[in-house]
Amino acid sequence: ASAAGDYEIERSLRFSGSSETRLDYTPSSDGNRKTWTWAAWIKRGSIDRRYFWSTYTAGTDVASMSFNPNGTLNFEDWLNGYRFQLNTNRVFKDPNAWFHVCVYVDTTQSTSTDRLAMYINGVKQTDFAGATYPSQNLDTKVNTGGLLHNIGTEGTNHRLWFDGYMADVYFLDGLAYNASYFGETDSVTGQWIPKKYVGSFGSNGYYLNFSDNS
Repeated sequence: ASAAGDYEIERSLRFSGSSETRLDYTPSSDGNRKTWTWAAWIKRGSIDRRYFWSTYTAGTDVASMSFNPNGTLNFEDWLNGYRFQLNTNRVFKDPNAWFHVCVYVDTTQSTSTDRLAMYINGVKQTDFAGATYPSQNLDTKVNTGGLLHNIGTEGTNHRLWFDGYMADVYFLDGLAYNASYFGETDSVTGQWIPKKYVGSFGSNGYYLNFSDNS
């Protein structure tokens, strides 16, 4: 944040694609698999195909967020076909810039296009190269107890490691929140800047501020 914001992110975590760095988490029990939110600040290190968040099942079956070779951003749940997908037309090829990504799923909604959303720097994305919306009340793979969740790679496949930085990483279990819960537009600069999230996390939710060097 360059101007008037009173909240400052103090730490980020460096993911080195060549060193195959990652974070692993396996929930002990199911959370809410129909409704959840994931958000983070991201800065790319290399501009090629990379996964930065995933929940892996087996074979090619994975729920994930990744950068495609052409720089587009892909958010999907694949299980013998797309159960949902948002693949942007917009590209992300600037290794010098931080940007904020927020996605949520709420498959309980009656309107299909309300069940899935992606925000970049506070703006809801509507221009997609591919969009598949989940069926109503679908149980996604995300938040499944006993299933490996990863930040920085594609699950137990452990490939296409993320190269770059992440900061202020949130997962909200049972809540579908837009980007305004995590950031705001600076009235002086017009930039999207971070703000402190105030709210609950649910049983499997988390906040990663990377304050511990270990």
